[in-house]
Amino acid sequence: MRLYFIDGHNLILSTARLSDRLAHQGKRASRDEAEALILRWAEREGDVRAHLYFDGEDHPEGHPGNRDEGPLSVRFTDPPAEADDRIVFDASREAGAGEKVYVVTGDGGIRNRLIGHKIEFVDTTGFLQILTASVPEKGKEERFSEGERAALTEEMIAHAAEEEEKEEGGSAEAEPAPPGPSRPATGGRPARRRVPPALCPAPPVRPAGPDREAKRESYRKRMQKRLERRGGGKRGKTRKKRRGY
Repeated sequence: MRLYFIDGHNLILSTARLSDRLAHQGKRASRDEAEALILRWAEREGDVRAHLYFDGEDHPEGHPGNRDEGPLSVRFTDPPAEADDRIVFDASREAGAGEKVYVVTGDGGIRNRLIGHKIEFVDTTGFLQILTASVPEKGKEERFSEGERAALTEEMIAHAAEEEEKEEGGSAEAEPAPPGPSRPATGGRPARRRVPPALCPAPPVRPAGPDREAKRESYRKRMQKRLERRGGGKRGKTRKKRRGY
């Protein structure tokens, strides 16, 4: 069993997450969050017993904040005793009994008072990182039951398999044909694609029947009359000369 003796006020004041909670919501909110994080972490670890200490006020019947919940023990000291005194006393006693003891604090005074004891010290910032990394926020993993998580996992696997099949089928159908001869693009325009002669439509052929010959004859007659009006087949004078300018 590993025993952790935690300096509560030092943990709150020396870590950004808890100190922000203290500044915006007060002492009670910051203590509640610290207790919740430590409790969930200790429950998950299994072989941990955490003792959390705070400086308290004088209460004849004991501080109302003292409690024991699972692997967590919360204690508020009675004046004139301070949390530092209680941590040093309890940690040195358990270490002397052969227990594996860890003290979580950034206070150099506590460290100096425990020199000579088989105690390992943990920095408060590193300890909070352990708490937040090891213990997810409450409710994030409790939204789905085991059966629902298994069904969601199967659905995600099936969806991934369908997407993979679509990609493989699309790549096979969209395989490009071998490119034919084309001119290089010039002037920023794309190269024109040459169409094989066999695919080019043939131009329409006009039939040379009697109707076409009749139209040609009518055209020749109209042109002949136009030339006769202009002067016997010669090119007529210009408009200025005819009017005498």
